[in-house]
Amino acid sequence: MNLKDNLEIMHDLFSKDLINCSESELLYKPPKYKLQAPQEKIEGMLLGIAIGDSLGNASESISPHKRHKRYGWITNYLPNNRASYKRIGLPSDDTQLSFDTLSVILEDGGLNIEHLARIFSSHRIYGIGKSVRAFLHNYKDLHMPWFKSGTKSSGNGALMRISPIVVPYLNKERIDGIFADAVLDTMLTHNDALAIGSSVAFTDLILKLISQDKIDRISLLKGFTGILREVIGNEEYKSRHKLQKPFDEFGNHPHEFIEKTVLYALENHMATENLSIAIGSGAYLLETLPISLYIILKYLDNPIEGILNAINNTKDNDTIGAIVSTAFGAFYGIKVFKSEWIVGLSGRINENDDGAVFELIKKATELNTKK
Repeated sequence: MNLKDNLEIMHDLFSKDLINCSESELLYKPPKYKLQAPQEKIEGMLLGIAIGDSLGNASESISPHKRHKRYGWITNYLPNNRASYKRIGLPSDDTQLSFDTLSVILEDGGLNIEHLARIFSSHRIYGIGKSVRAFLHNYKDLHMPWFKSGTKSSGNGALMRISPIVVPYLNKERIDGIFADAVLDTMLTHNDALAIGSSVAFTDLILKLISQDKIDRISLLKGFTGILREVIGNEEYKSRHKLQKPFDEFGNHPHEFIEKTVLYALENHMATENLSIAIGSGAYLLETLPISLYIILKYLDNPIEGILNAINNTKDNDTIGAIVSTAFGAFYGIKVFKSEWIVGLSGRINENDDGAVFELIKKATELNTKK
């Protein structure tokens, strides 16, 4: 597959007003830094998806307070009813859709969106979200084309699966098309400016983490929110959570709200649970993004504590855990994860395919070590 194809597809869809975001120039001119990513960082980025997801998915969608009362402080996989209540790392939709994406990339040599749509609709998805369910109905049941099947949703169901798109660009001289991949991958299920902008910004963040050994936290944050501003434009989004002061004064432009929220939380050394109470930590991106970025930046020097805070102190803890673990894995490599998290991970993507995650990661690293 020619990776430039997605640039052409994106341009064509914009010309037909089929992509619900601003057609910023940056989407056609991605950063020009060289992506030298060692094998252990590629492994860490991809394994982080499955580990974070599996650590959280047995206790997701309840408040941190209720989770603490029920489970105490979670440090490992909880007993899972899909494995006869054994303590084993099993996937939810986060892992499944991410590794579906990776499998398409490895098979086709790049992100083939039509192929990805077929893969998403080919098997059972555990813990499926409303937006992906709506996409499947439109694509599979109503036979709509992939580029019209996504809904205008600002949930986090595309952000969680976006990091594998960087794989074919690592250790290459040029990365043309990478933001087009992020746009198309996202609009497939979440055709919304905040969702698309979030995926593009997170792709850029992952590229920086995986290719650098030193990171300036504030520059990383401002780079993220700067991309949001470009891709979202002037569109406003309101919080779905009853915001506490001063967060209720940070405005309705996502880039401003997220940047001010994270900076305030950093300056005031807020506990993750307190930030979760103040702004929410559910699947809506105005909750997922600021709390995920806060955890990544606050715990950049203590990633294990950051992962455990994501798992214990947020509501949508499997997805936020996956996002945070992906970022730490990209920056530190596979060594960042506890050995029991790796050993206890089933590596399952679908039913009865234990080890599939590890096989796909092996293929991804082999792709990037070939001369």
